[in-house]
Amino acid sequence: MRYRILVVDDEQTIRELLAELLSLEGYEIVLASNGREAIGLAARKTPHLVIVDASMPDMDGLETTWELRSQQETSRTPIIMVTAFEETRTEALHAGVDDFLTKPFNVADLMARVKALLKVQHVESEAERASA
Repeated sequence: MRYRILVVDDEQTIRELLAELLSLEGYEIVLASNGREAIGLAARKTPHLVIVDASMPDMDGLETTWELRSQQETSRTPIIMVTAFEETRTEALHAGVDDFLTKPFNVADLMARVKALLKVQHVESEAERASA
């Protein structure tokens, strides 16, 4: 199974860097430059995981997370928030993110978190199918 990851960041260089790093690991990447675009793409592309920046114009990462959690298709999709502001952590966790990284982040750490969250999601999906 090829996992699809939605990367949401208003900074093009960050989006492209994450896309390149994740593509090298074999993931399919969908890019969004803001929260509103991410919500629309998530509904159409059904990502297996979302990486979202906290600070974006128009719709920030917290609002994006709340919206993703309110949609049936993405209510259980793992979300990693990436931000330069450590003080956002508590609010992000309350909004429903599954993990949190501060910029600049260690690439190996990000990849380990991505793999771990996708593994948990896969196990939960298999358990749901088995009980159905």
